Amino acid sequence: MGTPAFMSPEQARGQPVDPRTDLYALGVMLFRMLTGKLPFEADHPLGFAGLHQSEPIPRTADLAPEVKV
Repeated sequence: MGTPAFMSPEQARGQPVDPRTDLYALGVMLFRMLTGKLPFEADHPLGFAGLHQSEPIPRTADLAPEVKV
């Protein structure tokens, strides 16, 4: 179980999870803190799962060019 917007690709696939899953979720939280946006937007929880598995994480500069990282 988890919040789809913060799930690691392994967790979304239903595979065993380990501490790296928490690290992935922390990375998503930091991304949101820096940009004010989630790395992926979806209308349905399964949409988040698919995006986290198939798409590269966008650059912070692409979503929030005013933020210098």
